[in-house]
Amino acid sequence: MAPACHCRLVMEKLDKIISTFPVPFYTRSGVLYEEDIRGLDLEAHLRSLPARHRQEVLGAATTLAGIKPELSLGLLVNCEKLLSRVKGDNLKAFVDLLLDVYDAKGLNEALRFLDDPVSHPAYGRLPGVAVMFDRVSGVLTYFLHSLGPEDISLQKSGSCYTDTQVIYLPESVSFFRLEDLDFLLYKIMLVVAYYQVKKGIFSYQEDEGAAHGGGLAEFFSSFDDPVLAKDIYSLLDLLSTESELREDLPGLYSDLIRIKHLVAQQRKNRGASAQRTVAMESMVSAWLSDKPSEMLKDLPEKFTAKEMLQLTGRM
Repeated sequence: MAPACHCRLVMEKLDKIISTFPVPFYTRSGVLYEEDIRGLDLEAHLRSLPARHRQEVLGAATTLAGIKPELSLGLLVNCEKLLSRVKGDNLKAFVDLLLDVYDAKGLNEALRFLDDPVSHPAYGRLPGVAVMFDRVSGVLTYFLHSLGPEDISLQKSGSCYTDTQVIYLPESVSFFRLEDLDFLLYKIMLVVAYYQVKKGIFSYQEDEGAAHGGGLAEFFSSFDDPVLAKDIYSLLDLLSTESELREDLPGLYSDLIRIKHLVAQQRKNRGASAQRTVAMESMVSAWLSDKPSEMLKDLPEKFTAKEMLQLTGRM
């Protein structure tokens, strides 16, 4: 098709979409009239795309216009940025997911997903973005049984923990947005949980401490700061497992060091967790940077040497 003819068809489709928008059009950035919408130069956004993606965006915008015009306008305005983060082949799946977010969380949350899909929790549900437990559970189970007894099974859950008979892993992993690295992260989580079973140490779950804590819930409650005690204990357990991996599985240990360095870089890019204390942020950063001598420097004074001995004695 000649470029001029194609551009005319694009404009016709775009005009048809715009004609379905209400006037005045109430948006989160203000009230828009037809001249305001035309002033957004939506055609220029579309012209910057390859022809095939242009048609896909127009089709998606048409679908959204019939459901929620604000989402259609948002898609047209953000189409260049969106397709730099979402593969063109995934656009239909993205729109379906966007509508799921809209149905479950409302318009503002859906627009947030549209503005910055990669940072949104729903992004991991896109095909090819996250590594799903159901797809890799067979490989992980085979790997688990190669480590030791076959009486331990795998199940998916909201987080990673174990009750000695079952190792629970997240439903999906999409931390790196790269299949090989996220699968490796799955594998490392599995090995850490396996070593907890092997050593008789079970992960403490805040909501199910008695069921999955192996008595740790009561143990942590004896500290002045139970949350900090639990966090430090978890990190000390991880250090212990890392030491054993160095001896038992040197190949996976090398993978763990690689993952640690990558996670450290991601943390710099994304910012530290707001849910952790300064002390834990310092300890985690020192661990990721392989600087164990700096791990305890920011511990609060109230966390005494005696309490640290209590923790290490429970390992």
